[in-house]
Amino acid sequence: MPASPLPRPPCSWVFALLLILALLVGAPRAGAQGAVVAMGGAVRADSPMWAEVVRLAGGPGARFVLFTMSSSDPDGSAESLARRVRPHGAQVTHVAGGPRSGDVAAAVRDARWIAAVDEAQGALFAGGDQNLVTRTLAPGGVATPLLEALQRLLARGGVVAGSSAGAAIMSRRMFTGGDPLAVLQGRERGPVVAAGLGFVDAPVLVDQHFVARGRIGRLLPTLLAEGLPFGLGVEEDSGVVLRGRGDALEAEVIGARGVLVADMREARRAGPAAATWHLQGARLAWREAGDRLHLSSGRGTPSPAKAAGRRVAPPPADFRPYWRGPVFFADMLAAGTLVQAMAQLVDSPRSEVRGLAFDALAPGRDERDDLGFEWILSRGADTSAWNVGAAYTVAGVRLEVRPVRMARPLFTPWR
Repeated sequence: MPASPLPRPPCSWVFALLLILALLVGAPRAGAQGAVVAMGGAVRADSPMWAEVVRLAGGPGARFVLFTMSSSDPDGSAESLARRVRPHGAQVTHVAGGPRSGDVAAAVRDARWIAAVDEAQGALFAGGDQNLVTRTLAPGGVATPLLEALQRLLARGGVVAGSSAGAAIMSRRMFTGGDPLAVLQGRERGPVVAAGLGFVDAPVLVDQHFVARGRIGRLLPTLLAEGLPFGLGVEEDSGVVLRGRGDALEAEVIGARGVLVADMREARRAGPAAATWHLQGARLAWREAGDRLHLSSGRGTPSPAKAAGRRVAPPPADFRPYWRGPVFFADMLAAGTLVQAMAQLVDSPRSEVRGLAFDALAPGRDERDDLGFEWILSRGADTSAWNVGAAYTVAGVRLEVRPVRMARPLFTPWR
């Protein structure tokens, strides 16, 4: 286990002197702008995102504090994180303490850990159970001294990064669970969201393992229920760097895959409030590495490679679509399907594509077992897209999700 390099002070006046020096070294700078890095989980050990996190913190020599209270193996997770950032020059301190490793109340007030954060340029959160992080650092929604130190780190221009559960905690509200189809059907029991740590100070909800686990199914209803205008679904082995706050929030995508942006500013729930969930007016964008986005305006720019590549929407005069045949997706919540549907929409001659989300193995014991959802993705006047090879950047896709009754049985043997 990586041990703290800070010895326990022999007496209170020595600690006070060390703390004053740490605060002076790490005092907020005029014009400092910290960065939040949310990574979607399943990040490869050789991913360039680790080098980017260290670079954002100042490069070789940057001091990081590691938080692993979310993990079932906090010490092992700390060593794993250390192996990823040390090759890029980071110096690390593991902040021990959490529900699985001792007295939480003492840990979040421990002078060693507070001083370590106040001297650091970066903080890195592991994956696991995000609820353990918020219970440790903000029990009952009240910031602890250790969380306040992290807020100071970000305010003075430092970096707060996390993967998987470590990404979920970044927004003001965070997912605590929720099966995507069960949330759509209104069958999920217990809370789906709770208070996050709010490092991203803007009306946005961050989710992770996104396309791989079909989590668009839980993001859209939750954004509507919470009254939040934007959602960021970060895919595995991918990340998003967020700077600024409120309407000035800027995002840049990093990593191997991409980030789904849900814009709910014009979205509404159709029909009476008691009716089965029916969404209209949502807009989706898929952004990949190097793409940038100004969140509140929805304006974005593709990466230089995409901008120099093939533009597919609006279709140019010499447009030759890649996909020409019929398009229908039997499971819109399957891994990768949503992004594939968006790509086939913009790189085809059609104006919309459709698909379904339903439980083909539901026992049929109650009416909701027959409840499915038709997904209708369509182009608008502002739909834009570029691609290089199999990689697409897509923006301005319209989305409607409407309830449908599935046949039971869905099919019968061919005779």
